[in-house]
Amino acid sequence: MNTYVSESPYLAIPVLLSTDLRRSSAYYSDALGFAVHKEADGLRVRRDDIDLKITRSSDVTPSSNLSVVFRVKDLKQLHQEFNQKSLPRLGKVKEGGCGQTQFSLRDPDGNSLYFVEFSS
Repeated sequence: MNTYVSESPYLAIPVLLSTDLRRSSAYYSDALGFAVHKEADGLRVRRDDIDLKITRSSDVTPSSNLSVVFRVKDLKQLHQEFNQKSLPRLGKVKEGGCGQTQFSLRDPDGNSLYFVEFSS
């Protein structure tokens, strides 16, 4: 078993699809600041408490695009960091339906990443 996996505090790890793991690796590493670990069946990306699995798929269609919600601290700081990199498809910080501050972005394969602020 990969020791990196066993260190995760989560019981479940979100899985997203990618048609190009090299492109995904570069995007999550360079644009979003994730540590990227290659695994036999894809990538494992992690940033602070955010842990994500990316697996290769030869056919990622709009109907198969996935979404994941991450609860983060310092949401506005994270958004500012992403905004400074001029990321395409980066949404504005806004109040969500549940009164929580949030923003979203889409990765190169069209997967939606939602970031919601929480206080501890």
